[in-house]
Amino acid sequence: MSRRRSAASCRCSPRRAVSPPARSWRSTPRHGRNLELAQTLAGERRGSLLAAIDRTVTGAGARLLAEHLAAPLTDVAAIAGRLDMVQFFHAGERLREDLRQVLRHCPDIARALSRLTLGRGGPRDLAALRDTLGETAGLRRLLGGGSVASELPHSAPELVLKAVTDLGEHAALVDRLTRALAPDLPLLTRDGGFVAEGYSAELDELRLLRDQSRRMMAQLQARYAGETGVAGLKIRHNNVLGYYIEVTPQHAPKLTADGGRFIHRQTMASAMRFTTVELGEIESRIASAADKALALELAFFDDLVGEGRGARCRHRPGRRGARRSRCRRGACRARRGPALCPPRDRRRHRLRHHRRPPPGGRGGARGGGRAGVHRQ
Repeated sequence: MSRRRSAASCRCSPRRAVSPPARSWRSTPRHGRNLELAQTLAGERRGSLLAAIDRTVTGAGARLLAEHLAAPLTDVAAIAGRLDMVQFFHAGERLREDLRQVLRHCPDIARALSRLTLGRGGPRDLAALRDTLGETAGLRRLLGGGSVASELPHSAPELVLKAVTDLGEHAALVDRLTRALAPDLPLLTRDGGFVAEGYSAELDELRLLRDQSRRMMAQLQARYAGETGVAGLKIRHNNVLGYYIEVTPQHAPKLTADGGRFIHRQTMASAMRFTTVELGEIESRIASAADKALALELAFFDDLVGEGRGARCRHRPGRRGARRSRCRRGACRARRGPALCPPRDRRRHRLRHHRRPPPGGRGGARGGGRAGVHRQ
């Protein structure tokens, strides 16, 4: 009866999901400190294993190498694939140096995207995104084939081909960022002036009103003087009236006789002041041109950041492919030393622990053998 219940309970009980074996071993902070992987016991990077093998040229590659040291692989196939990728770049010296030269011009896209996503980024982060994604075409061309790749003694391994695929296509976003960003970028968005001239006609007009108001008033003054025949006509400004037209009392009848185009505003002993509808419109546009220009630039910045964040999923493969290439090229440069060589395949041993036999038995203390461990 008890057996039936136990069998029924076994059939009714759900199966526990067996988690797949981990592909890497995550070291604890104590292990990393004692092994001096990234820092020595004194807390310095110099003298650690990372400092000894780091030959990367970018921040992303250095961080990936540190992650690999902190979590070494345990899967034999994954280890072999990583070593094949290192051997690929080690064999192609010309390809490796060309790729390192291209990567030296790539900013840290991961940090830039993180700041933009958190709302702490600026125009220079968009420029970093543009420059890094713009180099993916050159990286893909170097890794995809050509005279350099044909000089290699063997075909590209699977991880290299996957890295080429992960670089992706970003021509549309790079083109828009190139057209939108000015050559000289400020540090903060609130400073303005980071949108390139010609990107928006409305923004260019607002900037013209903001920066060239004096020239516009001089042109308007010359036109009014020619139309009325008053050479002494002046356009002036004060904090009370704003912009106004000033003539002497002798020339005032010429303005009042022009069909009501010139509107009288103030009479003084030595001058009379007028305005026009056109002058009032220009004045209001000049007064708000600076605020409107900055608001429009901030709107363009939010639009560009939104496009970059929306395409972040497409950028992640590109970042992964670039990071793999940077880390492997750094590793293969570290292998160029005479004391470093790829590991050889060795037979794997399994340890099986048993209870220690009683004294005097087979393999006991008097026999001097290791009864607790059997090697297979």
